Amino acid sequence: MQTYYGAGLKTYWNSGKEDSALLEQHLSTIQSVLGRSSDKPRVSSKVLRTLWQAGIIQWEQDQFEQSERLYRHCLLFAGAQDMVKLSRNISSCLIAQGKLGEAKLMLAPLAEDQQRSLLLSRIALQEGNQVEAEQYITTITDPALLEVAALLTFKSHNQPLALSTLEQAIEVSSNTQFVLTATRCLLRICKEAGKQVKYFELALKSSPGPDEASFFSMMAWNCGLESKAEVTLMKTFLSLCTQFITLLPVLTLENRQRQRSCYLLSIAASLQSVGQAKLSEEHKLVLESALSLIECCKKLGTEGLDNTTIHLMFLYELETRVRLNMPGLEDLVKFIYDLPEITPKLIVRVAHVCALGNKTESLVQSTLMTALKLYINCDIKDWGSVSRLYIELAKLPATNFNHLFDEWLKHVQHYPEDEAAWMVCEAWNRGVALHSEQSSDAGKVLCNNAVSACTFLPNYKDTYLKRMDSLKHEV
Repeated sequence: MQTYYGAGLKTYWNSGKEDSALLEQHLSTIQSVLGRSSDKPRVSSKVLRTLWQAGIIQWEQDQFEQSERLYRHCLLFAGAQDMVKLSRNISSCLIAQGKLGEAKLMLAPLAEDQQRSLLLSRIALQEGNQVEAEQYITTITDPALLEVAALLTFKSHNQPLALSTLEQAIEVSSNTQFVLTATRCLLRICKEAGKQVKYFELALKSSPGPDEASFFSMMAWNCGLESKAEVTLMKTFLSLCTQFITLLPVLTLENRQRQRSCYLLSIAASLQSVGQAKLSEEHKLVLESALSLIECCKKLGTEGLDNTTIHLMFLYELETRVRLNMPGLEDLVKFIYDLPEITPKLIVRVAHVCALGNKTESLVQSTLMTALKLYINCDIKDWGSVSRLYIELAKLPATNFNHLFDEWLKHVQHYPEDEAAWMVCEAWNRGVALHSEQSSDAGKVLCNNAVSACTFLPNYKDTYLKRMDSLKHEV
């Protein structure tokens, strides 16, 4: 018997043939011999193991029909204990072939257990019966089986059922790799921000490897960008993104840039959340947190950074320090002046940032004057910007208006007429006020200069000169 087994059935499988008739012949002969053999239990066990292993191999190769046939042959040699397992295996093969009715019939005689429930839930999902699938899944408590059920529901595209099953599986699973896989699935189907944050935090606790950390960092980044309308939420997602990036074994240039972008967006969100409101203790904490993120940005270096991003980083630092009323603003402004590719427009932004603080009038005025000089010294003049800067300076209490107007007159022919008209009126009104209050020569000079400048206001000249002449006699 053993000789026949070795030369027959084993040789048949080792040859790789799939001749059903030959297999049936071998099995029939084996059964016949076993009926007369005193060694029946041991030989039956060997035959069963060989057929069972062959069925597994066929299953792994997606040869479900062949696998089913082999498992059915196993029934001929199996004891009562193996019958249940084989029935489940045959049912799995039938499900894989889409023979759902036959699979149900195979499972019907079996006692209720969690593995049976899992198979019946698979059938229900394929039939589109979500209610029945959920009923079977709720009876499953075994972590390994629940993991399988969770992934099956995800593939079924039933989002509510997939969410609940995946969450249930995560709660009982000790398999960190499954937890990470399930969390990835949950993030793909869940759009509720609060739950997304919980899933990211769970992934962080599960010690993700490089691939998982990279995936979660990108997902957190995308969630952050989608949450721009909610500043606090956006900052939370961006913070999670940076935490995943720090888990990567090699911090590439691309990863550093993404990490820096997270920091910069979080800083911007912090400044936006504080707004123009009076500085409270809560706002102070937000700004101090932003300042720590700026330091994180600096530690990443400037490799691969364009100058615009470098400028933005230091503008954020300046604004944060201005709003916190910190000392040393003048030094930081001077540092910004020395950055590469500095422009008059950037210096104006620096001045506007300084204007957000208390007792910064002098710094604002000096910064605007610096920008004005840069504009005037440019090869290609932007007279519109020059004109607006003169007006902005004229409105500052710290500005010596008489001197400013003298400088303004040097290029009066280039300014937009409406803006020039504003400066002429301002000079005339200030001159009249000075002369009326102090009878000073400075007032007369301002008024005379204003009259002279009317020559460059074709649309306003006649009206202005007539009015000025009338007021001059009154004064």
